[in-house]
Amino acid sequence: MSERPPTVFIVDDDSSLSQGRLLRSSGFVTECYGSAIEFARQHSPDVIGCVLADLRMLDMDGIALQAHLARRERIALAHRRALQARLDTLTPREEQVLSHVIKERLNKQMAAELGIDERSVKRHRSHLMRKLGVTSVAELAQLVLEAGGRLDPEPPLLEQSSRRQRDWKTI
Repeated sequence: MSERPPTVFIVDDDSSLSQGRLLRSSGFVTECYGSAIEFARQHSPDVIGCVLADLRMLDMDGIALQAHLARRERIALAHRRALQARLDTLTPREEQVLSHVIKERLNKQMAAELGIDERSVKRHRSHLMRKLGVTSVAELAQLVLEAGGRLDPEPPLLEQSSRRQRDWKTI
C-alpha cells in the first residue's frame, strides 16, 4: 500500500475552488468540498491531513463539523480499544497460533514451527476463535486490522516476560 501525502481538506460553500487552486500552486495536495455534510460523508478517517472549514455554512458550520469529526474519532478509538481488549485475553501460545493463522499457514506447518503437535494447534486455534468471537480466518484478520494491527509476512516472536507489553501492530 502506497503512502499518500497529507491532504488539505477545504470545506466551504463559497470559495473552496479558488483556495484549493492557491494551495495546490504552493505544492499542497487538496480536496475541496462544497458543504460540511458532503465532507463528513465522503472523507475517510484513514487519510491524513488537515481541514480548513468555513465557520458559516448553510448545512453545518465549521465548529459543528469539528465536533462531528471529534465524536467520530472517539467512537473509532473506543471500538479499537474494545477489540484490543479481546485480543488481550489470548494466552502467549494462542497469540503465536493467531499470527500463523492469519498468514494462512496449515495446522501441520504451525505445529512444526511451534514445536507442538497438530492437535494442540487445533485446540489453541479453536480457543482463540471462540475467545475473539469470530468464525473465519477472514473475520480474524479483520479484527486484527480494526484493532490497529497489521498483517506482517512473518509472525512475531512473543516472550512470556513481555506479554503485558506486546503490541498488536506487529501481528
